[in-house]
Amino acid sequence: MYGTAGRVRDDDRKSADRLLEEVWDNSGNLVFQRAASLLVDDPKLFVGRGADVDEDQSRVVPDCKAIVFPAANHIDAGRDLGSLADWLGYAGLPVVVWGIGTQAPDTSDAALDHLTRTLSNEGGFRRLATVFRRPDVFVGVRGEFTRRLLERFDVPAVVTGCPSFLMNAQIDLGRQLQERW
Repeated sequence: MYGTAGRVRDDDRKSADRLLEEVWDNSGNLVFQRAASLLVDDPKLFVGRGADVDEDQSRVVPDCKAIVFPAANHIDAGRDLGSLADWLGYAGLPVVVWGIGTQAPDTSDAALDHLTRTLSNEGGFRRLATVFRRPDVFVGVRGEFTRRLLERFDVPAVVTGCPSFLMNAQIDLGRQLQERW
């Protein structure tokens, strides 16, 4: 699994600044990573910043049958996604991208056009789109705006929302919350 189990390894030995760096300055990343780790039953190896092992492809390929990438708003103008694209491509494993989204000021057609033009010029994003087009890659996105954006780059995607939506396994959770309201 690309990311953490919803925690930072050795957190008691790290400064607050280091902890924030390991969660990409957003502690909310731990929530959806925790949700994804609970929903995947198979044995897991967590790979990436703050995880069990760093992005060492040689360790991942022999030990894993797929990569699950619980994602956040990774698609952002100016964010270099080249190393992520290279890592996912090098591993040569099936990939499930779960809940990737984008940063935009709004969801208008003008914002979509602007982001499309910007990302078209970013080599890292173009490489990631190439990986996402592979037949052994499933891309689940946070919302319709991101789905439409990826469609412009010929990346098939399905709106799945954030993995944290599924964190509570109680089927009747909505009813329980309604009764307490």
